[in-house]
Amino acid sequence: MKLLTACASAVLLAAALAGVASSPQGSHEAQSSYDGDDPAVLQLIAERTAEGAEIISTSTATYGPVDDGSTSSALPSGCELVVLITKSNRLINGDSITSCQTPFSNGYMGSALAHYNPDWNIWDVTVDNDSTNPSVGTIMSTYLAYNCKNGNASNYRNETSGNLSLAGTSYIATAYDIFDENVACGT
Repeated sequence: MKLLTACASAVLLAAALAGVASSPQGSHEAQSSYDGDDPAVLQLIAERTAEGAEIISTSTATYGPVDDGSTSSALPSGCELVVLITKSNRLINGDSITSCQTPFSNGYMGSALAHYNPDWNIWDVTVDNDSTNPSVGTIMSTYLAYNCKNGNASNYRNETSGNLSLAGTSYIATAYDIFDENVACGT
């Protein structure tokens, strides 16, 4: 079952990076600050800020039930996926955290940090990726880092897909952060 979950999650992440997957619920509107109240997310943001990092972008999505074609209605998940991009000198970081109000099982979350190629108008290079698959928990997180090799202005995108089970129901979410404009990586 875990292999099936990991394979399905890999397909979700690949599709999300290709720009074809979407979260069943939640917002992909990137913003420069997190407006939620989840303690785990607020702690992560406080840690990054204390390290001197600049919060460039955040985005939040709510985990929604997998559409399996049944007519049953699932309860709200009580789980959210938050992704953020920070910058500190030449280091671009992508953090993603799933936080649930109640324990989940069979969790998986995969993240990728991609570079934008303006010449081809595509997200062409994955500069880092990470995944986690806790069997039970209330929080799962990934961390991405890219040390820029020059001071060029660039765009980066942190895209994360996750899935988990709550009370026998499968839930999924996909969220991404994107810089609204080029950021001078080396300054």
